[in-house]
Amino acid sequence: HGTIPDTIGRLTNLKELILYDSGLSSTIPPSFFQATSLTEVQLSGNSLTGTLSSAVGHLTNLRILGLGSNELRGFLPEELSQLTGLQQLNLRLNALTGDIPDVFGNLKQLQELLLNDNVLFGTLPPTMFQLSNLSWLAINDNRLNGGVPNDVGLLSNLQGLEVQHNRFRGVLPVQLAVLDKLRVVDVSHNFFTGTVPTTLAGLPLLAHLSLDHNRFQGEVSLSLCDMTVDGGPLVRLEADCSEISCTCCSRCYNVD
Repeated sequence: HGTIPDTIGRLTNLKELILYDSGLSSTIPPSFFQATSLTEVQLSGNSLTGTLSSAVGHLTNLRILGLGSNELRGFLPEELSQLTGLQQLNLRLNALTGDIPDVFGNLKQLQELLLNDNVLFGTLPPTMFQLSNLSWLAINDNRLNGGVPNDVGLLSNLQGLEVQHNRFRGVLPVQLAVLDKLRVVDVSHNFFTGTVPTTLAGLPLLAHLSLDHNRFQGEVSLSLCDMTVDGGPLVRLEADCSEISCTCCSRCYNVD
C-alpha cells in the first residue's frame, strides 16, 4: 500500500519492479522514468492515477510494461515508439483516451498488445499490422471505428484477435484465413456487414469465434460447422441467428 517513492529514480541498477495488486495509489513520479535499467515493470491492479508520461520513452531497456487495471487517463504517448525491445504492453482497464498513435513500426519484438477497456477512438494505425511477432491483440471495449484492414493477414503469429464492443464497420477481411495460429476471434458488438468468410474453416486451431451483434447476412458455412463436431477445435461459435442461418452455433442471439 502507499505510493511509488520519488527516490526510485536513484535505483539506477534496478532491473525488475513487480508490484501488481499492491494497493498503490497517486501518480507515477517523474523520477520513475530515470530508472533506465528497468527491463520489467508490473504495476497492474493498483489505483495509479494521472497520465502515462512521455518520459516513458527513456526506459529503452523495457521488455514488459504492465500498467493494466489502474486509473490512468490521457493519451498514449508517441514516445512508446522508443521502447524497441518491448515484448508485452498491457494498458488495459484504464481510462486512456484519444487515437492509438502510429508508433508500432519500431516495436518489432512486441508479442502482446492489450489496450482493451479504455476510451480509445479513431481508426487502427497502419504500423499495428507490421507486428509480425504479435500473438495477442486485445483492443476490445473502446470506441474505435473504421475497419479491420486486409493487412491483418501480416500478423502471422497471431493467436487471439479481440475487437468486440467497438464501432468497426465493413466486411471481415478474407486475409484472416491465412493466420493459421488463430485460436480466438471475437468481432461481436460492432457494425460488420457482408457474409462470414467460409475460408475461416481453414484455421486448424480456431476454438472461439464470436460474430454476434453485427450486420452479417447469409449463413455460417457447413465447413465451419464441421469444425464443431467429432472433436473439432471450434467449441464456441456465436452468431445472430435471426439474421444469418447457423445450424451449429453454440449460442444464438435474436437481435432486433
